[in-house]
Amino acid sequence: MRILIIVSTIMALAFALSCGGGTGWLKKIGPEDGGTAAVREEPQARQTQGTVVGRVLEVNYNTNEVSVRQNRDLMMGSVVFVVTGTREIMMTVTFPMQSMSKCQVVANQRQYARDIKKDMVVYIR
Repeated sequence: MRILIIVSTIMALAFALSCGGGTGWLKKIGPEDGGTAAVREEPQARQTQGTVVGRVLEVNYNTNEVSVRQNRDLMMGSVVFVVTGTREIMMTVTFPMQSMSKCQVVANQRQYARDIKKDMVVYIR
């Protein structure tokens, strides 16, 4: 019976770490918090905007063109976005390559293109 409890605990912990990526998503609760070394989730630590595609590599404000260093392949015409404060600035992929893509800011959001900075996270839905 003890082996079953240990195995199920290890599987639950492995699942929790794989979901959180080991980035501080889980927090241990000690005796000062009223618990005994249990694990609970921190809701403010995860962002749920979409799937992370990559990061902004370079921004050309004159042509509203953004270079994105990507983690996964993008197709031409895909819509990606950057989150700045409370606004999502949408961009379309115009020239996809293997490790980076050129994106164009959508026409009705070009006034917010100056809010896009280098190393911002790029998402796709």
